Amino acid sequence: MSVSTGSLEAALVGMIELRPFPAAASQLMTACNDTNATVREVTEIIKSDPGLSTRLLQLANSPMYGFSVEIRSIDHATVVLGMRALRDLAVSTAVGDVFDAGDAATTKIRQDLWQYSLAVGCVARLLAADVEDVVPDEAFLGGVIHDVGKLFILDHDSVGYIQLLSGYDLTELPAAEIETYGLAHTEVGQRCAQFWGLPDEIIDVIRFHHDPEEADFGGALVDVVFAANYLVTVWFAGAELTISLEDVIEPARLETTPDKLDSVRQTEETLETMSAVCS
Repeated sequence: MSVSTGSLEAALVGMIELRPFPAAASQLMTACNDTNATVREVTEIIKSDPGLSTRLLQLANSPMYGFSVEIRSIDHATVVLGMRALRDLAVSTAVGDVFDAGDAATTKIRQDLWQYSLAVGCVARLLAADVEDVVPDEAFLGGVIHDVGKLFILDHDSVGYIQLLSGYDLTELPAAEIETYGLAHTEVGQRCAQFWGLPDEIIDVIRFHHDPEEADFGGALVDVVFAANYLVTVWFAGAELTISLEDVIEPARLETTPDKLDSVRQTEETLETMSAVCS
């Protein structure tokens, strides 16, 4: 679909309403944010969606966690992972449904965006292990959802936006989007996340993953996703960017060595697992 680019602002509210966040994930976020919610209530929400339950168990038993015993039930997963981690994983897997919806003509680009987002989530999770005050599962969620705003611009102007995506690199794209549409994917994604009721720190990741110094709530979490976004672009997309690795690592306060970065880069097994589970 290709439409007048100047109408993105006016069309955005309607597009968000047509691409709702999966119900079980929304209910789970609400429950986990309620201090009176019980573990039983949380597990019942997950069990009400068989597809979500299956994917969560696959994730809990994946190399991403490396548990020595098999997790056979959602109740067991809740005990082992905790409610917050389970929420983040549930929302992360649900994001795949958001990427899946759309015009048949955009299927390939949406699949590519999803695979890229999964890679950023996996790298962010690994980086978070070395950063104080960043929860790895929250970093995974932030990485997976950081580019969700691109889907809505793609809905708005598929032909023009695909050309834009191929014509500008990671650092140049937001300015090109603003020039073309009046809004960058970061702001579009922020509005979607607010409409969906996502946590403030995740909204900050979406809005400021290109400008982490401007974040209000996300802090180190935004820094980690910013770094993961850069690393995936260079490592897996083969891009050459105008900013250096040092400029990315230092603001994120990552205590890294070449060996540690190399170990983070070896994520093929995790990515393959995530792709199979979340697709």
